[in-house]
Amino acid sequence: MSTEALEPAASPTDRILTAAREVFAAEGLDAQLETVARRAGVGVGSIYRRFGNKNDLIQQLAETHFAELVARMSSALEDADPWEAFSAEFRRSVAEYASDRGFRELVIGSVTGSLGWARGSEPEHLQEAMRRWSGEMEMVIDRLIGRARDAGSLRADAPGSVILVLSMALQSVSGLGSEADRERAITIVLDGLRSSSAGRGT
Repeated sequence: MSTEALEPAASPTDRILTAAREVFAAEGLDAQLETVARRAGVGVGSIYRRFGNKNDLIQQLAETHFAELVARMSSALEDADPWEAFSAEFRRSVAEYASDRGFRELVIGSVTGSLGWARGSEPEHLQEAMRRWSGEMEMVIDRLIGRARDAGSLRADAPGSVILVLSMALQSVSGLGSEADRERAITIVLDGLRSSSAGRGT
């Protein structure tokens, strides 16, 4: 990934956020703030003047990311075809987690209890925010699942918890095989989730 400085037209804060999102997506949350600063065309001190520590920067990025996800999934609820809405979001979520290493580590860290990268104290504000975001996401996802099930497209014995496990399993092996193989794996999983009366392979 290029670490050349971003164009200086945007404000320093916007450049830092854009750079951090790109760097964390490519390198994960262990990426150094020096790399973010270099990418943003600012000094490390400029980051600390705007964000108290690394967790605060991560939290600001996550606030935006989760808001985008909730908005996108909420708009999918307007799709006239409940199965298309559910399956399209399932595919997007797997692809998104696979391509964004930092976001994947953030979500997995919140599940495994290993959340936090700043030294000195537990990231309580970040943990609290993750619980809130998870709740908002679950409500929208449950509605997508409910619509598909009520329409007879999604098998009745596949609760949200099972679908989450399947999604995370696909994400965990996202680096294996070719892109075509990964897409086929997603299709096979979706075929398994679809009601037998609704057909397969769509």
